[in-house]
Amino acid sequence: MKPDSEASIAIFRIAQEALTNIAKHAQATQVNMRLSRFGGNIVLDIHDNGKGISDDDLSKPKSFGLRGIRERVLGLAGEFSIVAADTGGTKFACGSKHISAESERQDEQHREQQRETQRKLF
Repeated sequence: MKPDSEASIAIFRIAQEALTNIAKHAQATQVNMRLSRFGGNIVLDIHDNGKGISDDDLSKPKSFGLRGIRERVLGLAGEFSIVAADTGGTKFACGSKHISAESERQDEQHREQQRETQRKLF
């Protein structure tokens, strides 16, 4: 599944801003990031082992980085969450169905080719 170019740029900028925030504020020593496809959606998950994020941090009116993330995700008609992780650090997740019809068609062709290959093997 391949997002269109506008969505690709938005996803890149979201990840970039999230990593910038971690570098500036989290005091993290480890960051895990995963971009995947789940249920027809593009999903970006980021988890760090830093000091976590508070509700006050999330609601700061001058938090331009978080505001930019929020606007980009909403521009993709997506959803996101930023929460303090139970084990420490912060968890960030966002998802969007913003992919091109051509990509969906290519994915279906690829799955059909895989099924055909399996049928030939058995």
